[in-house]
Amino acid sequence: QIPGCPYRPFVGNMVEARKSQAMTNCLKWMKKYNSKIIRFYFYGGEERLLVADPDIFRQVLVTNSKNYVRHQQATRLSDLIGALPLFSLSGEEHHVIRRLTNPAFSLKVLHGMIPVFKERVEKLVDIWSKLINESSTESNTKSRAQSSTESRAQSSTESNTEHSTQSNTECSTEKQEYKFAEVDVQFYLMSVTLDIICQVGFDYELGSLENPGSAGEGKIKSLLNNIRPGLLDFLPFSDKIPTKTNKRFWRDSAFTKEFTEKLIEKRKERVSGSEKRDILSILMDARDEKGSGLSDRQLIGHVFGFLVAGFETTNTSTTWILLKLAENPRVQDKLRKEVTSILEECNYDITHDCLDRMKYLTCVIKETFRLLPPLTCLFKRAIADDIFKGYFIPKGTVVGLHIGALHRLNWEEGDEFIPERFLDSGSVDGTLYVPFGFGPYMCIGHKFSMLEMKTILSILISKFVFDLVPDREYRRVQGVTMRPDPAVHLRISSL
Repeated sequence: QIPGCPYRPFVGNMVEARKSQAMTNCLKWMKKYNSKIIRFYFYGGEERLLVADPDIFRQVLVTNSKNYVRHQQATRLSDLIGALPLFSLSGEEHHVIRRLTNPAFSLKVLHGMIPVFKERVEKLVDIWSKLINESSTESNTKSRAQSSTESRAQSSTESNTEHSTQSNTECSTEKQEYKFAEVDVQFYLMSVTLDIICQVGFDYELGSLENPGSAGEGKIKSLLNNIRPGLLDFLPFSDKIPTKTNKRFWRDSAFTKEFTEKLIEKRKERVSGSEKRDILSILMDARDEKGSGLSDRQLIGHVFGFLVAGFETTNTSTTWILLKLAENPRVQDKLRKEVTSILEECNYDITHDCLDRMKYLTCVIKETFRLLPPLTCLFKRAIADDIFKGYFIPKGTVVGLHIGALHRLNWEEGDEFIPERFLDSGSVDGTLYVPFGFGPYMCIGHKFSMLEMKTILSILISKFVFDLVPDREYRRVQGVTMRPDPAVHLRISSL
């Protein structure tokens, strides 16, 4: 029998799971039962599996992937928009749609997006620089050595949240005074990524950075921030209850669906073959071998999917990275030296080749993804019987491929933030590091996300120093992606 949690009727082990921050319970259970495959009970007492064994990951995602389909829980969002995005599809339907959408994420298309990434981040630099210049000299001025010491001290007290800093962390010892501003970096990164998604995805200038209080921007942000399961969402009637949360969700999703439909109608008015190559235009022009394209309903689903996945992944992951850099001044200083050196050699003309040379930046991003993957657990359902390491897996079993546990339990010093472990990328087994999935269902936008984050971070780290705000701690909470709560505030200062 597979080891695991005791049976609990009605609510299973989910009450215990929801009391802790994301990832905590799976790691605790696997260590308790000394096994990388365990069982637990979901709502209604349904028995499920959690897996952190790389061999089983490969079996489910690659060698026997046809036996596993995405476990599609009925979501309020898919019901309201009437379509499913690519990341919710399985089998032949996924294969066909994936083939149609691949051209939208070709390297040529992605490289052409870099100027948009750069323009939006440079606007953010202007905003943050102004905030720093306007900050109070009396209350917001310290020596950099003092601030770095505070950052190091605070990060060492956060080991209970598993955001611990290496014990040998070094910090800057500059003595000059400097002005800083305390900034809600999560809020501003949301605006940057939302603007980028709308512009490169749909050739639509939302202007979220310039107009943070606009009604449209607020509704889209609200919707994307609230696509997360609540305790009642697993009941069949939960989406019909007129709660305050549901009413807001209905209103925001209706607006966003209408917004999406208008984008599609606008594209139809454009002459086919236009030089504009935003992702929506490419999707609308896509045809299979029979000459068939995507229906309006499918387009709505994929536009929603790109909006949700593209916005959430980059926003939350970039926020986590800046938090880790603030916790680890040694890593931040080392990264800044690499980035500024390469940018100077490239005359600050950011291209794919320029970004590709930033090896340590890639390591920092990958290490943050390893510790704090956007998607912590990928649920699959077996459509036929199978065997895992001698354990019989009956048809219909829901298998949770726990990426967070895989990334921590199969690496040396797995709970530590050590970007250098990725310097020799060729030594990393593909099934030990899967933040974007693996095999035929690997995230179609993973190269887009990496390129966007590298552009954002290379500019920000070359312009600012990031320090922790004293006495502010964060928990991991699971929504569409795993995000920090409360919103991340950092002290930023100009170089």
